[in-house]
Amino acid sequence: MSTNVEQCRSCKKLFPFLARGVCADCLKKTEDEFERVRDYLRENDGAAISRVAEETGVSERRIVGWMNEGRLERHGTSRLSDEEAAEQQEARKRLLEGMAESVDQAAATAEEEYTRRVGMRSRRDQ
Repeated sequence: MSTNVEQCRSCKKLFPFLARGVCADCLKKTEDEFERVRDYLRENDGAAISRVAEETGVSERRIVGWMNEGRLERHGTSRLSDEEAAEQQEARKRLLEGMAESVDQAAATAEEEYTRRVGMRSRRDQ
């Protein structure tokens, strides 16, 4: 009886064939890394991927891969650094403030126009 063997994609050692393409040792290492990332994200919701990678020692590429596979949820995780995320948040705040100002100006203009038209009707009726 012959046993099929293959070379691990990760560490390159030979091992009995598994459909995963990696040996049991590398699979365990990958799962340990995944659990470290998952636990970190549970405690640090919204952390940037670069921060997660730095704090857990797991590559950004692997973390993004798990996100693409659906193993990690995308909500609360960003590819931006903390500084970039803060800048983006500040830009959103300025945009919303500008929009609110525009709406206020439009409302004031509409109110002035309405008052002018009502005033014209009142004079005509007199």
